Amino acid sequence: MGRIDTKRWKPFLVGELFLELKTGYVGRGRKIGSAETVKDKEHTVPLTCAKYGNNGIMYYGREGEFLTHKNVLAVIRDGAISTGMVYAQEEETGVYSHSYMIKLKEVEASFYVNRFLACVLTKTIYQKYTRDDACIWPKIAEEQIFLPIDAVGLPDWRYMDNYMRKMEAAAQQTLSLFDTAKNTAPEKHDTTAWKRFQIKNLFHKCEMDCHKADFNKAMDISTEKTDEFNLPLVNAMHFNNGIMYYGREDDWDAEEMTLDIVSNGAIATGDVFVQPQKTGVLWDAYLVKPYDEVSAWALQFLATAMQKCVKDHFGYDNKCTWNKVKEEYIYLPVDDDGAPDWQYMENCMKRKEERARKTMDCFLA
Repeated sequence: MGRIDTKRWKPFLVGELFLELKTGYVGRGRKIGSAETVKDKEHTVPLTCAKYGNNGIMYYGREGEFLTHKNVLAVIRDGAISTGMVYAQEEETGVYSHSYMIKLKEVEASFYVNRFLACVLTKTIYQKYTRDDACIWPKIAEEQIFLPIDAVGLPDWRYMDNYMRKMEAAAQQTLSLFDTAKNTAPEKHDTTAWKRFQIKNLFHKCEMDCHKADFNKAMDISTEKTDEFNLPLVNAMHFNNGIMYYGREDDWDAEEMTLDIVSNGAIATGDVFVQPQKTGVLWDAYLVKPYDEVSAWALQFLATAMQKCVKDHFGYDNKCTWNKVKEEYIYLPVDDDGAPDWQYMENCMKRKEERARKTMDCFLA
């Protein structure tokens, strides 16, 4: 969905729209009622606390031991990271501690309106208050929130309801796309005619170095790409395509259309990434290049085959060095002459890319 046009929205004082509700433990003989972190047959009542996520629910209590309300907003009063979070509570819910509940004074809001209001309130107060400056109700009541208005300048509850219903429908559609993508049967390949190739007969290791004799890590590389530091440098990185730093292009040897193999790292050892762009090597990784000229799509295929070969064979205590890796074998599709079928690999990865692109287009529509 597109961005909301807020030009005609109007500020409203929170305390004029909402009232604080009475909450807490109502049992006898104890300061606070029994509560469990997991819902069971005895503890069925959701209870809010200083919880970030899970709709603010941290505990479950016994029915009748806590005052409960439904179709209200729960405000996290103080918490390490949750102060100022606001959650819409559709079902009967109580308060354990570190939070309170509010509801609209004049309107019986739908759950969708409350979800809209929860977003607006969170946007207003979440980064303004902290654990040491709790967002208690007397403070929040003096805050202003901006809301869409109707023809007579009152909050447009119908707009809020409709907007959140559309958001929910869009989210459900996206989730169904995820389920479709997750459940789609992977493309099957007949590997009976594939052939085993020793890695050293397909690839050579690129000899890479830094030209700067007085290289200083603090001064000569950057964690962010800039006009000065524009050359990707690989290291023992488990994500971000293996790129951990950037260096000056004139300071480093660089190669393109290579595979990046991580030789060392607690979890990254044996990771294989495609580096189609010019790339250098910092530490704990190396670049290998096919003897044959292949496309970026074929490189993606090779990266998958290479990682499947080496990832489980090597680890932090058994480094994934080139002297070891080059002696390993990978299985690849072959052409009529028994050579690696680069076109087959390219076509396979193009199809995967096209399917992924169509899925992403659906999410972004």
